[in-house]
Amino acid sequence: MTRFLKNSLLVVGVALPIFSSAQNDFEVWTGADVRLPITKKLDAGLQLESRFTNNASTVNKSFISPYVKYDLKKHIGLGLAYRFGNRPITGLLGGDTYHRIGLDVNFTDLLELFMKKTKLKLDTRLRYTHAWDRGDLNNDNIRTRVKLSYNLPKTKLKPHVAAEFFLHLNDQLIYTSTSVTGNHRLNKYRLRLGLEYPINKRHELNLYYIVEPEFESPDTDFILGLGYNYEIKRKKR
Repeated sequence: MTRFLKNSLLVVGVALPIFSSAQNDFEVWTGADVRLPITKKLDAGLQLESRFTNNASTVNKSFISPYVKYDLKKHIGLGLAYRFGNRPITGLLGGDTYHRIGLDVNFTDLLELFMKKTKLKLDTRLRYTHAWDRGDLNNDNIRTRVKLSYNLPKTKLKPHVAAEFFLHLNDQLIYTSTSVTGNHRLNKYRLRLGLEYPINKRHELNLYYIVEPEFESPDTDFILGLGYNYEIKRKKR
């Protein structure tokens, strides 16, 4: 555990100089993920998260998200998730709520197709999301993520790097006298550096740092995140 904390501080130490040179917002994300294996191929779970913005001084949003995952084949999995979120807004009792559905296609352990024995792990994910957010009906995104992780020899530590791109469908609507057309747009991307520490078979901690620029804006978010994962033991029948 001590080694995990030391390496975590090292990750933060590398990331903070990036933030200190920028004039943008700093956020903190904290969350927990509880997963229940139903069968060898099917999992159900519940994710809870809170995100703090304005230099981590106020809650930007909190959400609860039940999900299911299914291993279609050895390297291919499917996922379905629903998110119910809340944004605290001054003057509004209970804040502003939103809903989101997400569909995932996951490709895992791709390096095993070429190298049988390796501590490197390459995963990719294709995600479609549709959100009902403050009356905005045009909120569809396709997100593509590539993640490379490595299990450090003689340790439990698993550092990783990842990149994710957001394609906003019909982001720019063009109205004419006869039709309405929409242009798809890559509006932002995320670069992530993280460290995972499995305490035992069912408990895991992860620390990560995200840089999230926008393509057509000088705005960039810098995010420090801390997560906890727990797997419920499945009863043998």
